[in-house]
Amino acid sequence: MSEETVIQLALTILTLPFLSFVILLAVGKLLPRKGDWLATGILTIALGLSLVVMFTVLGMPILDAIP
Repeated sequence: MSEETVIQLALTILTLPFLSFVILLAVGKLLPRKGDWLATGILTIALGLSLVVMFTVLGMPILDAIP
């Protein structure tokens, strides 16, 4: 996995909770159970992507891990 891909994943991880907030703010009352499952699902996806980034960076050589 290239450094650009890791950086894009990291930026995606940062924006996912905000995206969840905006969706719940806009249509949260219309969703079943007020969208609690949506926030939990998006944060679970963010956790999975965070683990992918962590193991990718841990597998890189020391000099390549620091951009």
